[in-house]
Amino acid sequence: MTIRLIVIRDEPRAREILAAVAHGLGLDGLGPDARGDVFVALEASADGDPWERVRTALDAAGADWWDYVHLPSHAAARAAAPDPRAETI
Repeated sequence: MTIRLIVIRDEPRAREILAAVAHGLGLDGLGPDARGDVFVALEASADGDPWERVRTALDAAGADWWDYVHLPSHAAARAAAPDPRAETI
């Protein structure tokens, strides 16, 4: 499943949040494209649903994550088609 994050404030704190999310998910790094989109492809695993894993990583990054990054609803994530630019773990 590909989860789309949207950077809404491209500031250093947004980069810190993305770095914390990448670390929490075991990825090398995450960064927005020119439009501010960040695509994360995760397989379902024993660790849980991909959307829930991203949400947990965001929560672990700090209570202010929603000031900098938008996580579309769980339903929107399920409806999204995989993006070929996404990094898969």
